[in-house]
Amino acid sequence: MTVNGFSAELTAKQVSELRANDAVLTVVPDELHKPTAQTGTDFIGLGDDATGTGGVWDQLGGIEAAGERIVVGIIDTGIAPDHPSFAGEPL
Repeated sequence: MTVNGFSAELTAKQVSELRANDAVLTVVPDELHKPTAQTGTDFIGLGDDATGTGGVWDQLGGIEAAGERIVVGIIDTGIAPDHPSFAGEPL
């Protein structure tokens, strides 16, 4: 599977036109997600850490097939390593 996407500011009319286009899988509004202390597979939508149920694992054959044909992309938290809060002795 190949996923292509983009971000754009659209008018309501443009959104309607894209949603009506059979070549467009989905149009979703931009959402801000902030990282929290939560970790694990459930947090990123794969399913429960202990049982492997729920999330995308169930949709793709269960925990036995977890990770097959999966490419994990980059989650950009917006952290800038050159920000003064990360200043310290050079490594």
